[in-house]
Amino acid sequence: MIKHVCLLGAVGLLGLSSLVSANGVTPIVGNNQNNEIFYIEFDSKPYRFERETPSTTGGRSIVTASENIACEFESKGANAREFHCAADAPAPLAGTRYRAERVKGRCEDEDDEFRYVCVEGCDTQADAPREMFQGYWDCE
Repeated sequence: MIKHVCLLGAVGLLGLSSLVSANGVTPIVGNNQNNEIFYIEFDSKPYRFERETPSTTGGRSIVTASENIACEFESKGANAREFHCAADAPAPLAGTRYRAERVKGRCEDEDDEFRYVCVEGCDTQADAPREMFQGYWDCE
């Protein structure tokens, strides 16, 4: 389970604009099998994607950022969300689709609010995260 510490790091990488949005959508965060961390920000267009690759020598991680990515986010009511990326989106998200359901937990306990599972395209994009998480925007 990804805690708010990771999400705060994601918000820091994505910039302060994520903190002040009226929409209240936190970044979607996940890891792949190579321990790379992915941050996707659907707060407002242009959408932003970051991929953090840990250093193999103990140095700094490498962060690759893309603006105006070819991905779309959709809220499907209070308990379901989805996002998908077109073929020209940054690898390894190109051609993938993720569906999310609200997870049982509480904001006050720093639980995640949504769990996204890859339902399409991850068989051809081996480095895509199989699941991703999204925290609560506000505990009120």
